[in-house]
Amino acid sequence: LFMEEQEALDCIERLSNSDRNEGDEALQRLQTIWNKYLECPTLLDASLERMVTLLAEPTRELLNNMHESTADPLTAVHRYLSSIYCLCKVRGRKYIQRFLPHTVQDVQVVYNGLRTCILQQQTCWESAYILFLWMATLSLVPFECRVLASPDMLSKLYSICRDHLTDPGPVREAAAICLASWLSRPDGDLSEFGQWMQNLLGSVCSQQ
Repeated sequence: LFMEEQEALDCIERLSNSDRNEGDEALQRLQTIWNKYLECPTLLDASLERMVTLLAEPTRELLNNMHESTADPLTAVHRYLSSIYCLCKVRGRKYIQRFLPHTVQDVQVVYNGLRTCILQQQTCWESAYILFLWMATLSLVPFECRVLASPDMLSKLYSICRDHLTDPGPVREAAAICLASWLSRPDGDLSEFGQWMQNLLGSVCSQQ
């Protein structure tokens, strides 16, 4: 049984606390609780959907209203995303991904959040990891890319993913998963990525 379920839910509620120490303490406590289940993660299964939803929904809301907020929403966003990453580490990313919100409206919101965090270089690697995985999940939603508000979104997303393929650690894996997911869509544009690959291979061959 997940003995600390109520305590974990209380910690999730405290993640958005404007008091930095209070929010950071809640995050650290959550990580401590969940890490105890690394050897038997299935004990968390009955509570996972609820916990991921409680983490992802406010994240989506903060990302959607990021430019309207008078406060800095990134601190709370990072706490929520770091918490989701911890669950991915304990239970496995594929199991957690399916609980992330995945509607057409979420595509632009999550992409904007990913781009803002990375361009401002105010993101911890756990946040980047989850945002890439979230974008990968959204690639599976059946819709036509032409309905997106930003017509060049895919091109910019490919560029962001490519830039992180050389990152050490889990972010590289998540960026590769995101890139592969979007390129494999029926309406994915392979021409730009194909040209990049051709140039990269040409550069490598010329050095030999």
